[in-house]
Amino acid sequence: MRAIFLGLVLLCAAAAPSWAADDGGIFARGDANGDGAFDIGDPVYILRFLFSNGGDGDCLDALDVNDDGQINVADAVSALAFLFGEGPPPPPPFLRPGRDETADELTCLRGLQEETILSYSPKQCERDAWDTGFEGKEEARVAAWIESLGGRVSEVRIEYWPYPVCEACGCPRGYSILVRVAGSEAIAQLLRYGFMPIVPVGPVDPIDPVLPIDPIVPFVPVAR
Repeated sequence: MRAIFLGLVLLCAAAAPSWAADDGGIFARGDANGDGAFDIGDPVYILRFLFSNGGDGDCLDALDVNDDGQINVADAVSALAFLFGEGPPPPPPFLRPGRDETADELTCLRGLQEETILSYSPKQCERDAWDTGFEGKEEARVAAWIESLGGRVSEVRIEYWPYPVCEACGCPRGYSILVRVAGSEAIAQLLRYGFMPIVPVGPVDPIDPVLPIDPIVPFVPVAR
């Protein structure tokens, strides 16, 4: 059945259009439908996008599974080959979102228009940018600093790690700062500073898929 499906896809290659646009934002390659996972729904989305005007195409970079700078049937084939264990994984950024390291004309508006969740782990003996010139608890200082970069912060949370940590200078302090922020320029600066984007997956905490849901520690709304 798989061989028949791949054969039908390849027969349609000549009819597939090629798409191009301006540079893009933050995305996870292969997550064509934007549901935070890479599964059979993504090559199906690509084929619908190519042949039946399905999908809104808000992140063409994510559809470019083989990273050749074009959206065509080869991307669906590459996705299927990897999902069924016969092909290599998509090039970065894969699984965790990031920016496209390959120069092309494709765009991703998904990361530019929607909020992005990022995580940062402060280190022992080191002062961060929000430790100077901003007042209040750390959550409020982080929010104020991000807003000074032009970002729009809706939520901030501190998650303490459930295990002992090193107390030497340069070691993590034992907690992560998680923020939900919008604004492409601010997000780009946060990534350069060391924040890491998070992909929500499965029935786990949507702001941190690594840590289990803790109903006692809710989001901390940003005070206005």
